[in-house]
Amino acid sequence: MIKTIFLKDRYIKYELTRKNVKNINLRIKSDCNICVSANYFVSEKAVNNFLFKKADLIIKALEKYSKRISSYSFIVVQILLLIVYCFFG
Repeated sequence: MIKTIFLKDRYIKYELTRKNVKNINLRIKSDCNICVSANYFVSEKAVNNFLFKKADLIIKALEKYSKRISSYSFIVVQILLLIVYCFFG
């Protein structure tokens, strides 16, 4: 289920998955999606506290991946413009 939390002056969406795990697990994917898995018996408050403790790491990773995504987008736009120019130029 998708949840939202307020970390360091911004709202962060994350996907919370309940499964049979021992720890609370955090995965920050390169597409800026945040996935958290926790045991069925772990409260949402405990998950939020975990995320507050990891706020610096989460923000840093999101900024890193956002820069990558924007640079990839710029490269894709440049390639598309080059293709259009070659065919229609």
